[in-house]
Parts: sequence; structure tokens; C-alpha cells
Amino acid sequence: MPEIGAFGPTVAAFVLVTYEDRIELVPVADDPLAAVREAAGELRDASVDDIRADIEAEAKAEARESGDDR
Repeated sequence: MPEIGAFGPTVAAFVLVTYEDRIELVPVADDPLAAVREAAGELRDASVDDIRADIEAEAKAEARESGDDR
């Protein structure tokens, strides 16, 4: 199991992701499945309505930041 530090699971490797306008190094956890389980763990205790409300609030915040508020 990966060690959890102040910034999340330890990373042993990176994946190079190329986009049309940039290149990014994306960290890959030692145990990707454990990282997904940890990230999704809080969803297990949330209701569908709470999850939808959180997603909608995050989308609205991102739209405001990019100037696409509808």
C-alpha cells in the first residue's frame, strides 16, 4: 500500500500527457486502484442528491472563473 504523505499518496512514476497546446507530467500512484478507492471513499457515505449538488456547485464555480457563467 502506498504511503500517504501531506500531498496524497507517494508517486513512483509519471505519465507524459500531450495536448494540442501543452505537455503535462501526470503523477501515477504506486497503487492506482488504492488511490481511486481513497478518492471515492467519501462518496460511499453521501447521498445522490448531495453528490449532484457538489458537482453542480463545482461546475458553476469553474464557469465563473472562466467567464462562462450561465
